[in-house]
Amino acid sequence: MVFYTRQLCTNTYSVEVELEEGTLIGYQTTGKHFEVFKQVPYAKSPEGNLRFRKPEPIGTFAGGIHDSVAVGDNLKACIGTGVGSNDLQDALDMGFISEDCLTMDIYRPVKNYHTRLPIFVWIHGGGLTSGTSAYYHFSRLAREDIIVAVVQYRLGVHGFLSSYSAEGLTETPGNFGLLDQQAAIEKITIGGESAGGWSVGWHMLSTKSTNMIRTAISQSGMASFDMSPQDSEHGNLAIKHLCEKTKAKINSTLACSGSSEDILNRFRTLTKNEIIQLEIADRESRKEFENYPEWAPVHYDGEFFKMNAKEEFEGGHIVDDVTYVIGSNSFEGSLIWKWLLRDVKTYDKAFENSLNKTKF
Repeated sequence: MVFYTRQLCTNTYSVEVELEEGTLIGYQTTGKHFEVFKQVPYAKSPEGNLRFRKPEPIGTFAGGIHDSVAVGDNLKACIGTGVGSNDLQDALDMGFISEDCLTMDIYRPVKNYHTRLPIFVWIHGGGLTSGTSAYYHFSRLAREDIIVAVVQYRLGVHGFLSSYSAEGLTETPGNFGLLDQQAAIEKITIGGESAGGWSVGWHMLSTKSTNMIRTAISQSGMASFDMSPQDSEHGNLAIKHLCEKTKAKINSTLACSGSSEDILNRFRTLTKNEIIQLEIADRESRKEFENYPEWAPVHYDGEFFKMNAKEEFEGGHIVDDVTYVIGSNSFEGSLIWKWLLRDVKTYDKAFENSLNKTKF
């Protein structure tokens, strides 16, 4: 059931939709022919004991209502690597980032609500370490009678950390960021650019995902493996080092002994401020140690990938009942060009410094 509740300001009206999760409130601007629902949660906040685990269904909205009008421009991104020494803590304090970030922004055309419309889920880019749904505005597609949902998912160490055992799967097999994405899709078209394009490619290798999508579009990226040396004992050593570096930053009695699973269980007890220090420790470790993991998807986790996805990919075992479009964008990376330019200018110096790095 949909009805307009009140005029918010000139030419802007609130819109209410009744869902199983509760009442969803969005807004419509007169003459724009689309409605917007911001930061709609699709899974529980992956904090505390839910860290480094598959996402859990949202159940119902807090208080039975999600008010996108109240959200306004106060959008919260998932915690990424950041770029400065204090930027992550500042962003947390200002409410720009949060672990409670498994949300989507939805754009819907204004039309007869008994009409069935195609749904397009967009996965943002950012190298699996940064990005947000706020990067994109899909009002133009919404005006073309398409419902568009832009999904946020866990990034970096939060989304892709994994432990390793030569004997088989562990309690923390990884690929949580991909499982976040998977929780938001069903019988739809998915697309993404850069890391979002990689993600679409990985979904094409997941039997659960391919059973839920009709069409897939990868822009400037497709499935790739061996991006990180974490699927080995090397990954367990990195977890221990990450613990020790985090312990030094938070000046606590955080214990770094025992197995990787023991350490990860202790990570789940960290406060929101301490988890930011873990993120900073992870970022610094990438600079200090050669071949420190980038925390990317692993070939097999028993949940997202039911089989070894790298072997399936190299063997050409791709589903043929999902339309798959692969291409590239002009001006790819222009959003971060000023940082890329800086990196190009300092590449020679950075390469020279890398030769002096401590080996991990």
